[in-house]
Order: sequence, then structure tokens, then C-alpha cells
Amino acid sequence: MEKDLEKQEGLEQLEGSAQPETAAEEVNTKEAEGRPGGGKNILAIVLGLAVFAGVLAFCWHMAGNAHKASDVGVLYAKDNEIHFYDLKNEPYLLAENVSDGGSYHYYYSAWGAMFSEKGDWAYYAADIDANGRFNLFRKNTSDPQAEPEKISDAVLDYAISKDGRQAAYLKAGGEKISLWLSDGAPRKVSADMQLDEQSYFLSSDGKYLLYTVHGADGLALYALSTAAGSEPVELCASVEMYALADETDTVYYVAEGEADGSYDVFGHMLETGKTERVAESVAYMEAMPNGRDLLYCRVSEENVLYRDLIVDDMREADAALPAEPTEAEIAENPLLAEKQGRDKIRQAMDNGEGFAPILLDCYILTNGKTVKAAENVISAVAVVNDMPFVTGYQAEQPQPIPISETGGDLQLVEYAYYGALADGEKKAFLADAMGHCEELPMPEGFPVSADTVQLSKDGSRVAYLVRNMEMGTSDLMLADVQDMEKAAMVQTNVDSMAFLGSSGLLGYYCNYDNGVGTVATSDGNAQGNACGVYYSDDEKAMYFISAPNGATGNGTLKRWDGKNETVIAENAFAFQYKANGKLAYLQNYDFTTGVGDLYYYDGKQSRLLDTGVTALFMY
Repeated sequence: MEKDLEKQEGLEQLEGSAQPETAAEEVNTKEAEGRPGGGKNILAIVLGLAVFAGVLAFCWHMAGNAHKASDVGVLYAKDNEIHFYDLKNEPYLLAENVSDGGSYHYYYSAWGAMFSEKGDWAYYAADIDANGRFNLFRKNTSDPQAEPEKISDAVLDYAISKDGRQAAYLKAGGEKISLWLSDGAPRKVSADMQLDEQSYFLSSDGKYLLYTVHGADGLALYALSTAAGSEPVELCASVEMYALADETDTVYYVAEGEADGSYDVFGHMLETGKTERVAESVAYMEAMPNGRDLLYCRVSEENVLYRDLIVDDMREADAALPAEPTEAEIAENPLLAEKQGRDKIRQAMDNGEGFAPILLDCYILTNGKTVKAAENVISAVAVVNDMPFVTGYQAEQPQPIPISETGGDLQLVEYAYYGALADGEKKAFLADAMGHCEELPMPEGFPVSADTVQLSKDGSRVAYLVRNMEMGTSDLMLADVQDMEKAAMVQTNVDSMAFLGSSGLLGYYCNYDNGVGTVATSDGNAQGNACGVYYSDDEKAMYFISAPNGATGNGTLKRWDGKNETVIAENAFAFQYKANGKLAYLQNYDFTTGVGDLYYYDGKQSRLLDTGVTALFMY
């Protein structure tokens, strides 16, 4: 099924460093060869071009089952080894050989590790070869003396459950890729898999495994209970896309419907095994970030009517012409032929005729109730929030065209309609599951970037960027959801923003130039000469590197809530936020040798963990 809607990839975290200009380039580790962790632990690294110093920002998504970890420990690489600090005892060696010719890190960031939510299980890749295959291990971190368990060799990708008890992984074997499930005792699930992000999905509670296999009828979707002795159940022989509402254990998938050429959404409840048709003639679907609700768009049921698209400016003039002219009269007067075409258009208008719509209606399914959230939609996407909000673009209905400009051809009317939609103004909107839909205001000529829309945790405030096409910048707008008309521009030339903690206070980063910029809050406070900004999701604060040295990239690591600041460390190069004001950071980093000193900050004081550290593992 052709998906004509853009899907937002919301940033889950931003973490920072100062970086000297010799490292200025762009890198996307999702596409890097030899990257372990595959589609379930996506890490994108972007180094901005800089003359003085650059910004290194880490972004990763909670795709699949890459859980946003709390403060569960620090994994780091040193001398091609993995070391672990459990926040209590001394760091210890976890694996002696991370790489066997394959890549696992870029600058100070490493990937391929995952932790259970409580931190009692650590999964990691070791012996990564040049083809990206690795040995997968897990370690019970609550017992430093416990030996790591080797789950499998030749692993290409893996996912774990929230409690760390279950792991699903793709394993290479000759020209085949197989899917396995392990709770300590591996078992093969499927022998013919694809290396693709959507090829398998392990529920966060570890109770169910979903996967797709290419079959005779298309892409077949299966569900498997991870309980011992369970057999896979085929949910659909030819699926176009699927998603899991994790909190309700409901699989939603799109497949061919009863109407010719249409696609419908089906919901399968994993606990009961019951499947029902949710919606017909859909064009897009996604499970919402809260793990409960569903967003989908379907083609409008009402045709586009010719009488709504045409204004008859020739009725009086045509009334003066013969109603039923002869062929000779038509040959003598070309206006009569045009009138006949216009009469056919009038008849189609009077009969209520039209053509199939191309605009969509957007719906939210929540608590078993379906609500139409928005009409005349071009694209829609869920906003990252616990409450079901949707943003996207709506099309302005084109102005009717005079019948004198149709040439008496209904097909030209349709072409004019499509062209007007393509060239017309697109309105960005914000809608909720109560059916409230509001336009996101923008300055004249400044289109809204709908993929930047963010909501405060309580859903009371909305922030978004608009594009200043003339200046080539993005400007920040802020509004109360209940009073959208009073949206105000907060700042021009903004690079990023986020609501801080559970408050409605907005933090943002602006005026980036030559490697540094300004951090600020929506209540009017600001600090300049900053880079590598992180917006804390669990506290009302921002973290950043201040005044980075142009030669070394090291600067002052600070915590700032918009008014009060805390200096955490001098000569800091990079940091990884953990939770509740705790973080790990590299100090005295030498980018020529690629090593530095690793510290852990517990919110009050710092502790040196190790020296000569190559990289921090991101998870």
C-alpha cells in the first residue's frame, strides 16, 4: 500500500559534547556497516560543521523495544574491552573483545547494549566482525561475580523485554536469516527472515513476539506467545503494515479489505485471539506513543461535488443561445459547441455528481471509541505525549472556478482541483480525541513545520517551529492549547526545543554559530556560548557544555533551570544523561588519541570511574 503520509520521528533524547572542527562531518550510524543492535536500538549521530567548535547531538528512538533506560549503570569501552559500573561497587571487566574487525563506536559513543528497566540485566554485543555479526551475551548485573551468559553467535539484531527476561534476535546462517527467542534457553521461531526493522517486534512485557515472513500471498504476519510450548498463529497472509498497542496487547494491521482496491485496519487482541475490523479504506495507520490508542486516516466518504467547484458565470449568456441547436448552427457558431459542453457540466452539477476524494479524514481510536479528529487532511502523525494528540496538515478548499474557464470539460475541472490543492496553502493543525481541531497559527508567509510540534506533559501548552523562508531559519512559536489564537513567537533562529520536566516551561537552543549558541527558557532567561544541549525529561532543567575551548573542545559542564546554575565539571567534553539529575561524562578528552577520563555524577558529587576511556555505550 502506498503510504502518502509523512511519519514523524520524534526525538527521545539529546545529549551533548563540544567537538573541534577537525571532526566536523555528518555521520548516520543507522547506516554504518557493522552496527550491532540493528533496528531496535537506533542511534543517530550528527556533527554540525563548525569553525570554532561543533555540537555533537545524540538522538535515539524508542523503536521496537529499545527502552529509555533509567539510572541503571554505566557501560564503557576501553582498550577494545567493555567495562561496567553498577553505581555501587568498583567498575569491572565485562567483555574482553568488543570488536573482531567490526565497528561498534564513533568518537566517544558506542552502541549494541541494552538494559532491562530495573538494570538487573545487561545485554551486549561482543566479537563484532567486519560483516556486523556479533556474539550476544547477557549479564545479571545484581551479581558482579556471575558469569555472562552467551545467548548466540552470528547475531545481526536483537530486542529485549522490559524485565530483561526475554530476548528476540535475528541470526545469520549461510544465506538465510533466522528468528530466535530466548529466555535463557534459545528456540528457533522462523528460518526465513529479512533484516528489517519491521520484520519482528517483541512486546515490552515479553509475552508476545510478532514477526513477518514472505509467503505465497505476500508478507504474512504471525504472533507467538513466548510461553513454553506455544505455536505461532498466522494473523494475516498478506499484511501491509502493523503496529502493537503495547499496553492493551492489541495488534493493529492493514490488509486488503472487502472493497476492490481498498485496505482496512484490523485489530487482533492477543489475550483472547479475537480479531475485528476497525476501519475501512484507510491510507495510513500508527499506534500512538502512549501504547493504548490508534491513529488512522481514511479517504473521505463524500465525493467532491462539481457544484462546489464551479461557479456559473455564463448562465445568462448561454440562455440567449438556442437551447437545441442544429448541426449546421453549431458548425456556423463555435460558441454553441462550447455551450453544449457547459450544459453537460450544469447537468452534472444539478444531479449532484462528482468524483472520488483524495483528502483524508483523521480518526483516533481510544478506549474503544472512534472519534473523527480532523477533516481535509493531507498528512497526520501522533504527537509524543501520554494523551492522544494528532498534528499534520489540512488543505484549504480551492476557490470555485468560473464555468467559462472549464472549456466545457469536466476532466479539466478535476485537474484544476488537484492543481489548486497542490499549490494551495496548507494549514497545520492540532487535534485531540475529543474531536477538537485547531489551526496552529503562524506569521504570514511562515509555514509551520508540523513534525516539530511538542506538547507539555499535561497537554496544556504547545510549541512548534515555523520556517522563515527568506532568512533560512526556524522560529519558535508557543501557545496555550485552550487559547491557540494568542500564539506568540518566542524566538527566531531556533535549533531545538523541549518542555522541561512536567512543567509548561519551555527550554530552547538558538542562534547557533561557529559551534556555539544560546540556551534559553520561555520565561525570558538565557545563557550564551553553549553547545551540546540536553533537555531533561524528568526534571525542570537543561544540561550543556559552556564555553568550549576551540583547540580541545573541552568546556564547563552545567545544569541550568533557567535561573539557577550548577557547575558539574570543568574540562568536560561530552556527557550522557541518566536520570534524576545523574549523568556520566568524559573529562580531558583528547580527540587526537580518542580517549578521556570517565566520571559519574550522582547529582551531588562526581566520582572518577576510569582513565583512557574510548567510548560510552548509549542505551
